[in-house]
Amino acid sequence: MQERISKEHGRTWFIDLDGTVFEHNKYLEHPGKTERPLPHALEFLRCIPEHDTVVFTTGRKGRDLKATIVSLRKAHIRFDHIVGGLPNGARILINDEKLVHDRKTAIGVTVSRNGRAGSSHQKLSKRLYRVIDKDTAGVCAATQ
Repeated sequence: MQERISKEHGRTWFIDLDGTVFEHNKYLEHPGKTERPLPHALEFLRCIPEHDTVVFTTGRKGRDLKATIVSLRKAHIRFDHIVGGLPNGARILINDEKLVHDRKTAIGVTVSRNGRAGSSHQKLSKRLYRVIDKDTAGVCAATQ
């Protein structure tokens, strides 16, 4: 039996920016310029339910972080928080179990950098909801 992720009270998505939402370190080539999100990331991000919370994480700081926020807004990417200035190492999520249900309360997904053709990142928007919680299938046309 597959464990399912709780969605009862909304979820919080912690999503890295470089290599997942935007092309990895492309902002360094043209500082301050508006970036375009990776197509499959954009498709996926638009599938996140409005009642869920989106927190972007990144090593970017200062002027680069401000330009990133402008790029996210121009692309109409909804987010609730952005945490910048983080180190380049692994991101670790720790969450407690809930006593009122037996569903998982944390999940980690690693995707291929920049969504290379045929990569897990490219396929992410088409299958992530089924991987996380099959009850959410059909939330977005991309999951069909």
